[in-house]
Amino acid sequence: MATEQIDYNPGNAADRQTFWVPPLEHIEAQTIALPPGDQIGIAIIQPSIVCFRTTPTFDENRFIEAVKTAASCIPWEIPLAAGRVVWDDESRHTIKCEIPQNPKIQVNIKRLPHRDAAQLDAQHWPPHALQIREICLYDRPLPAVGNFVFGVQANLIKGGVILVLHMNHILLDGPSHGTFAVLFAHHLSRAVAGKPPRKSGMVPPEALDKSLAQGTHPARNILKWQDWKLKPEIDISPEELREILLERMANLSLTIWHFPADKLNKLRAAMSASSQSKLSLSTCLSTWCWRIFTRARDLSPDEETRMLTPVQTRGRIKELHQSYIGSVLVYGRAKATVEELTTLTTSELGDRIAKSVAWWTPERIREHWGSIEDCPDIAKYQPNTNRDFGNDVEMSNTMNLPFYKINWGDSLQVKAIRFPSLAFADGYILIEPRLLTGGIEVFFYAARDTLDKLMRDPEFREYAEYWGASDEGIDVLAAETLPAKSKL
Repeated sequence: MATEQIDYNPGNAADRQTFWVPPLEHIEAQTIALPPGDQIGIAIIQPSIVCFRTTPTFDENRFIEAVKTAASCIPWEIPLAAGRVVWDDESRHTIKCEIPQNPKIQVNIKRLPHRDAAQLDAQHWPPHALQIREICLYDRPLPAVGNFVFGVQANLIKGGVILVLHMNHILLDGPSHGTFAVLFAHHLSRAVAGKPPRKSGMVPPEALDKSLAQGTHPARNILKWQDWKLKPEIDISPEELREILLERMANLSLTIWHFPADKLNKLRAAMSASSQSKLSLSTCLSTWCWRIFTRARDLSPDEETRMLTPVQTRGRIKELHQSYIGSVLVYGRAKATVEELTTLTTSELGDRIAKSVAWWTPERIREHWGSIEDCPDIAKYQPNTNRDFGNDVEMSNTMNLPFYKINWGDSLQVKAIRFPSLAFADGYILIEPRLLTGGIEVFFYAARDTLDKLMRDPEFREYAEYWGASDEGIDVLAAETLPAKSKL
């Protein structure tokens, strides 16, 4: 089986170098069967962007070689990274991972001399400055099936680096993305320092064992779970579908908001006031975001909204290692009416979220996976949510990850975690790792009308500082809606 090497972004060949890097050690050609969780992940290639300032001692040539070395070490630790996602049974829409003979990882080095790290840092690395076409391996969003598991592009800018780690999201969930990033940092820092490669110790064999994430049987029909519903049959032309998608994208936004440490302390105190004990910052910020975002949607008091919370199954299922590489999240579904969001205490709302997470026992998780395995065609079903332009809110919380304390190498100062400018959803909130200042960034993916109301909410603007968006035009709206006292 020949190694297929595809240039995903041929239009930018003049200002970049492309390397096809083999794994540090030989990997045999093989097919990796994928368990049920990997079959239902988000079916895209997800770029994770790490933004750096560099010090005067930064050695560009040493860095380029270090990036290539680090890329070669990822499949050394995680062989899956050298593979491609392909159909296993296309009639059932099931997938597998194939590692070809002599696999290679694509590494692009691109020079962007017109980009200035000092200027981008002063602007908080706005998403609208991070366009897929410019900084990624490809010039458009890529589907998961038929494409690589892992690839790298390092963009060299004036006084900095924009490093983009591309990961196949269908079989790598958020925690797996985090593991890949930490592994890459481990190997990059050693290579920059001139040290020989050494495994991190983070990914033991059991973290790579796909048989540990199988379902149990008998399992109920997939529609017996509240997580799934039938996908509606739509009979439209590709051109009509494209127009619908373009119209949908035009109504979406991504904004980044900074909550300084002192404002977080103030918010936590306010949200804990009705409780007999001080509540965690995680509980306070999550419930506050649920409440404030729902208020911006201008729903009726008796309408129901759900908080969708990713549930970490690693550790919950004792056989799954904490660094298990795969897609094994399930979702808690806390419910409240709009009126309850304003009348219930933070503790009561937090209890609802906690109970929705605790509902997922190891037995239920295994049976849910069994239902996916038994499903004749998973493509006929979709998640049972009302998030996009609806009532539900999905929230991922990574505030406790020590991302900004990771060593990426001498002369590299990590400044921001970002995603491309593409606004792909409504009702999705991502709480990022705590900054070294003690503050936290929160990403809001929202419909444009919801964002407009959110920006005009005095309570929201009391705590949150606007730091950037997917569209430069939103910068103007942010300035226009800034409360008068904040302009002083």
